[in-house]
Amino acid sequence: MKTNTSWPKCWRSRVSVSAFGFGLTIGNLGIGPVSRLCRKDDVTLVVALALLVLAISTFMLAPLPLAGGLVCLVIWGFALGLAAPASTSMLATRSDADKGQVLAVSESLNNLAILAVLPIAATQLEVAGTMIVLGVSLAASLALTIVDRRLLRPQES
Repeated sequence: MKTNTSWPKCWRSRVSVSAFGFGLTIGNLGIGPVSRLCRKDDVTLVVALALLVLAISTFMLAPLPLAGGLVCLVIWGFALGLAAPASTSMLATRSDADKGQVLAVSESLNNLAILAVLPIAATQLEVAGTMIVLGVSLAASLALTIVDRRLLRPQES
């Protein structure tokens, strides 16, 4: 984030983290109305991923002032605030009697995946650059969500 502000760096960091947290809060609180608008959890998840692509791409590529970067961080947090409950709801809906077990295993696998992928991503950030790593990750997430939606559609009818 490029800034031309006289604020000390520590305050810019604090405001940035607060903006992201504010977006997460709004996303978590707004999941009900957004889910009703989208009508399906998988559609909500695709919308959240599209917002992520928009927010992260703008944040990384555009030379933004502090206010612009903060808006991107709020949208980024909002998208993640929508995606977490939507994906959890999808898992709960798809699992039959073993909802608790499925959600527990899902959370554990999520944490393991983060721990396994984080060193790889950190290395690739140094070699390939931020946008390539984030772009590939977001593109893969969006593609998998769309493929999942297409594969499940015949089963729902």
